[in-house]
Amino acid sequence: MSDEAVKYARNKSQKTRTTIALLVSSFLNLPFKHKTIGFVFDFGCFHHVEVENRASFIRGVNNVLKTEGMYLMVCFSYKNGPAWNHFRKDKLEELFGEYFDIKWIKHISSVEGDKVTRYFYEILMENR
Repeated sequence: MSDEAVKYARNKSQKTRTTIALLVSSFLNLPFKHKTIGFVFDFGCFHHVEVENRASFIRGVNNVLKTEGMYLMVCFSYKNGPAWNHFRKDKLEELFGEYFDIKWIKHISSVEGDKVTRYFYEILMENR
């Protein structure tokens, strides 16, 4: 998250009297201890990771998630057209299969604010 996103979230949490810990960090060097997180929700982060950083990103999530911890990810689908960060199911299985047991992969669509339908994969994985 950016500094601005943390500031926004902190302000929102104060208004609702919610206690939350927020931080800014690089996904390539996550500041969490080994196997301490039970659940990771990734809504649109992975598909912005450069190709050369994908393996580091995946190892980082694997490292911080507890054994049997769950990773829910939403990423761009190939149905949006060809691009370096639009994925097919078999590619996602190849990328994550070494570290995670894939529980399910769903193809979903969403009509965005610009009235364009975009396609995503929603993937639930269990850490090994």
